[in-house]
Amino acid sequence: MKAKKCWLSCLALALAATLALAGPALAAGKFVDDGKLVYSVYTDIQTMDPHVAFVWYSCTITRNTHEGLLQYDLKDYSIKPLLAESWKLDENGGTFKLRKGVKFSDGSEFDAAAVKFNLERIKAINKGPATWVKDIKEVKILDKHTVRLETTKNWAFLEDVLAAPWCFIMVSPTAIKKNATKDDPWATKWMHDHTAGTGPYVVEKWAPNQYIKLVRHKGYWRGWDGKHFSEVVYQVNKEDSTERMLITKGAVDMINDMTAEYWDVLAADPHIKVKTFPSLAEQFILMNNARGPLADENMRKAVTYAVDYEACRAVVNASAKGLLVGTPIKRDVAKAKAFKAKSAYAGKEVTLKLCYVSGIENHRKWSLILQDNLKDIGVKLDIQSMTWPAFAKQVYGTPDEAADLYPFYASSIIADPYGVLYKVLDSHSLQKGGANLGYKNAQFDALMDKASQTIDRAKRMSIYEQARLLPEKDATYLWLFMLPYVAIYRDSVGVYDYTQIGDALGNMFYFYDYYRK
Repeated sequence: MKAKKCWLSCLALALAATLALAGPALAAGKFVDDGKLVYSVYTDIQTMDPHVAFVWYSCTITRNTHEGLLQYDLKDYSIKPLLAESWKLDENGGTFKLRKGVKFSDGSEFDAAAVKFNLERIKAINKGPATWVKDIKEVKILDKHTVRLETTKNWAFLEDVLAAPWCFIMVSPTAIKKNATKDDPWATKWMHDHTAGTGPYVVEKWAPNQYIKLVRHKGYWRGWDGKHFSEVVYQVNKEDSTERMLITKGAVDMINDMTAEYWDVLAADPHIKVKTFPSLAEQFILMNNARGPLADENMRKAVTYAVDYEACRAVVNASAKGLLVGTPIKRDVAKAKAFKAKSAYAGKEVTLKLCYVSGIENHRKWSLILQDNLKDIGVKLDIQSMTWPAFAKQVYGTPDEAADLYPFYASSIIADPYGVLYKVLDSHSLQKGGANLGYKNAQFDALMDKASQTIDRAKRMSIYEQARLLPEKDATYLWLFMLPYVAIYRDSVGVYDYTQIGDALGNMFYFYDYYRK
């Protein structure tokens, strides 16, 4: 199947491209303090609550301060133990043996009761992570360090959801209960700007839109033998030019993302590493299926055929490869005009609004390409830049209150095509970490449900091949390419060889694994 071949080949390329980044094994012996690591990002986080956070930048903080039961091996995306040291699955869930001697950063103990509490909290808050644990019916406590997770069905993704960095992450029940109020029984206001996990770091200070300071959790269960950073600064720098200057001067150590036009320039610096690799993320321009002119299928098809996709791909030197398309669409203005003539807007001037994230040059360039393209079919495109938090609020919010078009890349929630397909297109993910802007197709939803109960991977791929054709037929979105990820860092930053710098799933960085050369 095309989808299977593309997904697996892209994952293999991503892994092969990043394996070379590994360094020495974790050193034994006394802790060596490597001081401060400065990590530059173009946006501030939304929250520190891991049961609310559901985008990579917020999860970079939550996952470095909190942990889940399992984890992905970044080298091959196999699933490894974390807070659960062993487990056994069956048709109705699984039994998990928990690691003993683990403490939350507030000093309280991690145990079976904590796992049960966290599932209850995630479901009660009912944000993005709740969508992905809905098929965990309950947590049964078998003893202090053994739990059974009962599922609603024979579920293909229990291990993946427990390993993903944003679905089922543990917080201290003691901290939540201590800071709960009558109006806020799950202490969401307190968790918004506090951490209470088992992870290697704790947040010491958050200066909004400036920086977040993390310091090491001295009681971290894995210990601190060898070289590690005792402090990490998540620094907000919204402009690529600023980030380029700072990393060139050595004022920052790592950059999460940057416009492709700077990659070769930075790679020419002998003190900077630029590692690009295919991701498990798709680059779209989302169309609002719920309101306005684009609620009309023929109007969406008109826009679809009006766009110059090759020009959009040329902005980042990307190819037309990815999961969600069989045959990439080519610009055809005559066909675009014909579809507009079939729509309710035939013979009318149409004005659409596109919103993009300030400071992301690729978004700005794509917006201008679309603006120019749409003139050819009598459509005016108004363009508005905004901060990422404002952008995310619209994309993940109510489609009736959203604009018409948004450049948006969707990283997969799990290491399976389901992670993108469900997030962007299943109606059940709407406003819960999904970004489908009102697309609803009962046949698609049914295929996704079938896939989630299909344990055999090859059979799942066949289901995905059927499913992806439906939104393509409905002209649900503008698909550009499978997004390349980039890791940019100073050559003084090393990584232990049990892992690597470069995460094809979430483009996240795990600071405990790094050291100063």
